[in-house]
Amino acid sequence: MTRKYVNKALIVGAGIGGLTTAIALQKIGIQTEIVEKSKEWKWCRHYSTL
Repeated sequence: MTRKYVNKALIVGAGIGGLTTAIALQKIGIQTEIVEKSKEWKWCRHYSTL
């Protein structure tokens, strides 16, 4: 059986998670394309208490 490897990924959402995923995938050689439904960028603060 032949294994097939991913060489491209479509990332839906250009938030912090989508952008971080794109960077991580590009570092291991996977081409990425990011799509976002929002037509304009808005500044948004997210606070987390860990």
